[in-house]
Amino acid sequence: MQDSALDNDELPSPVHAGAERLEIWQRWWAIAALGWGSLWMTVSFQGIPNVMADAIGFTRTPLMFEIAFANLGLAFLGLRAASASARERITIGVTSSFRWS
Repeated sequence: MQDSALDNDELPSPVHAGAERLEIWQRWWAIAALGWGSLWMTVSFQGIPNVMADAIGFTRTPLMFEIAFANLGLAFLGLRAASASARERITIGVTSSFRWS
């Protein structure tokens, strides 16, 4: 009879615990920063375009409409990442990294 305290299946490994923390961090980052941040930018570029144009030093152009809907797509990806698999979250992260380039 084995002692349950020594059963390896019940003890979390440091690698597993680190992977779980990383997954939680990725999901919250995707929801908060990418999802809600991009949604806020969509609302800002559509709702107060003159203020946004002044803030970034642009004149008001049709490009701002494109920026708003690009941010809407990123918001969708960020909010989608909440229930996505690890592979899908990596794809979302790589895709959204082009936002800052």
